[in-house]
Amino acid sequence: MSATQRRRVNGHPSDEPESDDSGILNEGILLLVFESIKWDLQVLCLTASVNRKLRAIAKRLLWRKLCVFRAPYMVAALANGAPNGRIGGGWDALAKLMFFCSGCESTRHFIVSRAIPGHFTRASRFSKTSGRSFLAKKCRGDLLFVSDPCEHPMGDKEDDLGIFRGVFRGFMRSKTRACLLRRQVPFDERV
Repeated sequence: MSATQRRRVNGHPSDEPESDDSGILNEGILLLVFESIKWDLQVLCLTASVNRKLRAIAKRLLWRKLCVFRAPYMVAALANGAPNGRIGGGWDALAKLMFFCSGCESTRHFIVSRAIPGHFTRASRFSKTSGRSFLAKKCRGDLLFVSDPCEHPMGDKEDDLGIFRGVFRGFMRSKTRACLLRRQVPFDERV
């Protein structure tokens, strides 16, 4: 009987070798690597695309750690002071919102001269003070974080287009949502 077979018979899962495609024996080492490279977003995206195990680790742990590293006050406010708590949509969705401008296309209600493709942003800064200015007066009790605008030049004769990104704390229970539903505000067809 080989050593591997004996370990399986004895029932010591920690002694079993990882499958050849896993590559990670200890998540703590992975955390140290990302801390040393200051949670580089593109490296994290590449890591999450290597295999299922790394994608699962990224979804469960790494996206949250990235968000906490890059925006600790916003994360604490959104998670009601519990950075290990849950975020609506998931930590990967919050990270995407923080670092990805979705671009813009013409809609029935908003016409642009040319479509702007989505792209990674160089920096992300979200502000609840700016978010407050986007809310109606009767909804000022809601908590909305809004990014600095991502500026896109539209042409010589047009102003630049500023695209904002934002995230609510508890949108489903917010006064803003209740107001939108009460006024029966129609959403864009693609939203």
